[in-house]
Parts: sequence; structure tokens; C-alpha cells
Amino acid sequence: MMRLLNPFLLLLATSSPAVLGIVDEETGIVYGYYEISIPRDRFQMWSDTSDNLMDLAELMGYSGNSWEVLSQNPIEGLSFFEFEDMDRIREEYEEIVENVDDSVTNGTAILEQMGFTEDSYDCWMNHFGWYAWDELEQFNIDKAYMELGWDQEAWESDNPRDWPDTAETKWVDLSDDEKQAAANLCFMDWTWDGYWFDELGYEFEEFLPESEYLSSVEPWLRLVYSEYEISMPRFRFQMWDDLDSDLEENAELMGYDEDSWEMLRSNEIEKLTYFAFEDMKDITDNKDIKDFVKDVDQRVDNGTEVLADMGFDEDSYDCWMNHFGWYSWDELETYDLSEPYEELGWDEDSWTSDNEDDYPDSSLKAWFDLTADEKQAAANLCYFRETWDGYLFKEIIDNSVYLKSVEPWLATPAPAPAPSLGGFCFPETALVTVQGEDKNNVVTSKKMLMRNVQLGDKVLVDQDGTYETVYSFGHYDTKIQSDAFMSLTTSDGKSLTLTPNHMIQTSNKGTIAASRIQLGDSVMIASSNKNEKVTQISKNTRKKGMYAPFTKSGYLVVDDIVVSNYIGVIVNDQNNDDAKILGGLVSHQWVAHAFNAPHRFYCNYNDCMTENYTEEGLSTWIAMPFSLAQRMFVENTRTNTFIKTLGIITFIAICIVFTLLFDNNNGIMAFLLMTLAVVAMMRRRSSGRKIKS
Repeated sequence: MMRLLNPFLLLLATSSPAVLGIVDEETGIVYGYYEISIPRDRFQMWSDTSDNLMDLAELMGYSGNSWEVLSQNPIEGLSFFEFEDMDRIREEYEEIVENVDDSVTNGTAILEQMGFTEDSYDCWMNHFGWYAWDELEQFNIDKAYMELGWDQEAWESDNPRDWPDTAETKWVDLSDDEKQAAANLCFMDWTWDGYWFDELGYEFEEFLPESEYLSSVEPWLRLVYSEYEISMPRFRFQMWDDLDSDLEENAELMGYDEDSWEMLRSNEIEKLTYFAFEDMKDITDNKDIKDFVKDVDQRVDNGTEVLADMGFDEDSYDCWMNHFGWYSWDELETYDLSEPYEELGWDEDSWTSDNEDDYPDSSLKAWFDLTADEKQAAANLCYFRETWDGYLFKEIIDNSVYLKSVEPWLATPAPAPAPSLGGFCFPETALVTVQGEDKNNVVTSKKMLMRNVQLGDKVLVDQDGTYETVYSFGHYDTKIQSDAFMSLTTSDGKSLTLTPNHMIQTSNKGTIAASRIQLGDSVMIASSNKNEKVTQISKNTRKKGMYAPFTKSGYLVVDDIVVSNYIGVIVNDQNNDDAKILGGLVSHQWVAHAFNAPHRFYCNYNDCMTENYTEEGLSTWIAMPFSLAQRMFVENTRTNTFIKTLGIITFIAICIVFTLLFDNNNGIMAFLLMTLAVVAMMRRRSSGRKIKS
């Protein structure tokens, strides 16, 4: 259910509107009272949607007609999370979801891929109309509906005669207070009339360009960043289950468990400063603060070192974890940190007071009630909207615009790190084209979610319409959720989400890791058989699932873009063209594909409809080979350069042998020819040897 309101400050929906909303100058109506952004992709003509969005919309039962008539698709009557279990929905509300594709098992995931969040869908699509009255009261939305004349009895009635007059009143005839209440429920004038009177019809095209709201930029989307340029410790903003083993171990040493990790400031160590932990004995001997570290492992002598191992430094910890709240006022002045607190109304007396009545008004304000200067001051103290308002941890991760952004001082990305074995895959909502047959044995093809693809399926692999069998999944993990993905958008509106190390085919650089793609690089669009330029790159995209189908050619088409099956093993910071190895002798794509030749050969003559995976979700066919490749090409070892180079050459030679033996049309003949060549060479060298008498 909705959790969009400030949990410690529930505001009346009909109270004085927030000055930062979008104001209609004629009526004074304020849109965006709760700062729920309009899902703009939904408000465009069907013909203007990207192919990817259209494919996803069709999976959810949209067509051109139902897209351009709000509420025409019955699914818009349900709330966002109702679609998580489609089997249940199909049983209980068959008519509502009858047009949703049968392959969809989690409609919520599709809606997320379309760009919706819980808040934007429930407010802008169904105006909380699926909520029970108790839920409206719980989340303080009932006030807006009460202003419109609704009460619990009318809300629960199926008889329109019990409904208030506003249900039969056009926007122009609503009072100003009623218009404000409707705006708080994410209605605009033309969507109100379309919702109640079906007058929207096919005039979508007429209303879109005339909508002032759609042509505006919602003020709350203008991010405010710290003027001190202290970067967010992003590792701290991930779910406990997503932590790597080292980070989890260090976090446990500092007293964290799943509950305290996923509730900021609940572990009381976050009240202290970074260097306070240098000598844990000093803390435990101090009766005033010893309880702050009661959960810290007793083996820890220097907590600062553990925090450093986790990834913190003094600035990131003191700012992002406790917002300099443990500093004395003198220390704030010494380090020029008192100014943002003064802007928020604090002074030395209120700072040192234990009486909350002495605290400034800003301490009780929601984010959208802060002035622009107060927001900047809060940002300088490493707050953003969700942390200031006390959002639930998962909501911060799922919905925070700040978390998904790149801080301006980090706009030039650092070199990509060496790839890990877990970094080659696509999320569960990626789309592939699968070939099949209908009941008349006529060959057909359809879009399918990545999570529904199975071993043995024939998938599209290039722009020429070639289909190949999925013989393996290099990575297959249905449960993992990670923000390690990145997204690329092309000039024709295609969007592809994948892990940074996964390779993608480009027209100008060969097949390279996605992390090496730059704006202006061109990728192949399968449906149009054209190269389109990359116009947008987004990082730290959070998605569920990791899948990497393997095909005979080593390529496949994902979200209509031609990509590789594999990751780029080597990262060479001296050369952005990572496609080549050993001075251009061979490519990453060739090495990865050649080393999988035995597996392809085996599956060519055997049933590969099942396979085993490691705990990390890696196919047991590739886990060890890729581990060896990573050791040889990536890790900084003390191995002699000559020996390492010899090892790489040997590795390449093995790949050549594999290609000759297993990818040749007649592998046995290739093996015999190679054996004869080796024997002939040995005999020649033996016959040429001179013997002393």
C-alpha cells in the first residue's frame, strides 16, 4: 500500500497548499501537493511511445485505443501492488486482466519497467480509487475525498445514487476547494472530466500539447546537492540481502543486523563521529555513551578501521550517517558547518538544549514545506528528501531520485572496476524475441520476458532474423535484486538495461563492455537493421534477477538491441577500446566464445535441457574457466611478466584448439589433421638432428 506521506507528520490534504507545487495562476490550484511526479511516459500518443514501452504496454493489455483513453484499460482500476501475483488476480478479477498477456506472472515488475512507481500509479492512474476507506484514512487521503463529498457509506456503495454530487460535476463547475482536493488526488481538469464523463475520448492528442502541467518541470525533481561535495556512501544504501560477504561481516562487527541496517540511525553507533571509534575502550569506559556501542563485537579495538574497511571515510560517515549531529557548536563553527544549521533556525542555545520545545520550526517541517534556502542547507548536511522525511529504507532504495542520480562532482565517471564473475547478465524484465509454432504448426515469434526464457527456446540473435537455441545460461538467478545495472537509451527511443561488464555490439568499436559505451557510439537495432546512436546513459539502476542466455553464435537480441552473450574479461584503463587482446590479435568476444566451444559441442549432440548452477547463480560449465581467465587477465598478481604473457598466449592457443575441434563442421577431421601436423613436425625435427661421431 501507499507510504508516500511523511510518517511523523501527516498533513491534511485540504490544508494550505505547498508553495513549491505547480500553481494554476487563474484558479490558484496547486498541483503536486504530495510531490508525486506524473508518469510522463504514460501521457503521450501511442504512436510516440518507444518500441520497448509499447511492447511492455501490450503485455499489460494496452492497445492504441485503450492507451489514449485513460481508464479504458481496466487494469488502471487496480492498485500497483495488486499485480505482483497475477495468478491470484486472474482468479479473482478475470475480466479486469483478460487482456494482459498470459506470460505475465508479475505485472508490478512490468509496470516498474514502464516507468511507474507505487505512488505515481496509484495516484495518477486510479486516484487511490482501489483503496478501502480504512486505507484512505490510514494514509490521510480521506480528507481530499471528504472535501469532494464522499464518506465511508458512499465509498462502499455500488449505487451511483449514493455518490456525492461531485461525481456528476464537471471540473469547471467544481468549487475552488473541490478543485484543490481533486488536484491532491492527481486529477487535472481534462483528466477529471474524462474520468467521470468519458469526454476524453480520442482527444488525447488535443489535450496533451495544451496541458500546462505536462509542459512544466515539477519543482521537487530539481535535485539539491551538497555544496561541500561530500559523496553519498552508496554501499550503505542497499538492502541487507544484497551486501557482499565482506561488507556484511564488517557491518556485523559494528553491531548491525538486518533490522538496524535497513532503518537509518537505529544502530546507535550512527550517532557518534567517525574518529570516536578509534579507541573502543574510551567509549565503553564513558558511561554517557557506552550504550551506543553495546551491539559492537567485543573483539573490535579500533572501530574506525572497520568503518574504513566498509568504505566510509570521515566526511562520508559524519555527514551522511549523523549529519554532524555529534559535533559541538564550537566544532561546527570551527569546520564552517554552523551556517547550514543556522539557516535551518538553530543556534548555540537550541543546539545544546535537551528540550524539544527549543528546537527550530524546521525540525517539524516536511521536505516540501522547507524553503529553497532551507533545502540547500539540509542538502549541505547530507539530507535529501527521503532521508529528511524519514521514508522506509526500501522506499528510499526503490524511489529516491537522488540515489539514482550522479552527483555533479562525479559526473566524469571513474574507470570501470575489474569485472566480477557475477557481472554478466540482464534483468528479469528484459525482452527477447522467441520463436515458436501455433496450433496449426505455423512458425510464429513473440516478445518474452527474460525470466520466462528456458533452455531449448529459440531466440532472435541478430538483425537478419536468425534464431538460435538457448543451450545454457551463463548466469541464472531469479531472486537477486541489485543496483549494479546500467541503462542505455538510443536516438530512436530503445532502452537496454544490463550489467556494466556485459558486452554489446557497436558499429564503431566492435563488441565492448557496456561500461565503455560513450554518448554518440552506435549500436545495432534488430527490428530496423540500423545503427542508432546512444543518447543517454544511466548508472546504478536497480533491477531484479540476473540472466545470461548462451547461443551458438555468441550473440542475441535483447530489448531490440544486438548484444553479446558474454562479459569483457579485461579492463585496460590505458585504452578505451577494450575489444582487443594482445595488441589486437583477438577480441574479448572471440576468447569468451572460443572457450565455450566444448560446451556448445557437447550440447550439439546431447540433451542440454537441464544444468547446474553455483550458489552465485553461475553455470558450472563456465564458473571455473571464467575464474581462471579473471586470474590471468585481470588480477594484479606478482607473477613474472614473461610467465604471465606466456600464460595468456597458452590460453589463447587453447581457445584456438577448442575452436578447431568443436566449432568446425567436422571436428574429428580437424583433430586428425592437427595431430598429423604435429607428428610431421616432430619427425622433421628428429630427422634433421645431427649426431656427433
